[in-house]
Amino acid sequence: MVGGQGVSISLYSAHKDEAWKFLEWFMSRPQQWKWVEGGGMTGVSAILKDPKFLEAAPPNKSFPVSMSMTKDYWHLPAYPQLLKSFQHYVHQAITGQLSADQALDACAAEQERILRASPNQKAMKTQ
Repeated sequence: MVGGQGVSISLYSAHKDEAWKFLEWFMSRPQQWKWVEGGGMTGVSAILKDPKFLEAAPPNKSFPVSMSMTKDYWHLPAYPQLLKSFQHYVHQAITGQLSADQALDACAAEQERILRASPNQKAMKTQ
């Protein structure tokens, strides 16, 4: 995980070995420190706990707490619908059709309906 975003190699990749080599390099501690020093976030727990990381930038103090509560949802069959809903309501807020609060409330309600109707409804209740 890089800054909350999952990283993976496609089953259909023609360059799996090269992709693994890249990930091994990129996720190494020295490279992740360079990533952090450049303003990126990391999922490497040893770095997240390091006082150097916590003091590097104001958001870094809360990021480890956020990471500890992160739930992966990219694998859900309903993810494309959730993303489409989110994009729709963010657009409405940005263009002034809805206030930010109205857009987020509407998005949350729609996404709740999508998740409750999805085949992963049982998994959602356990999280």
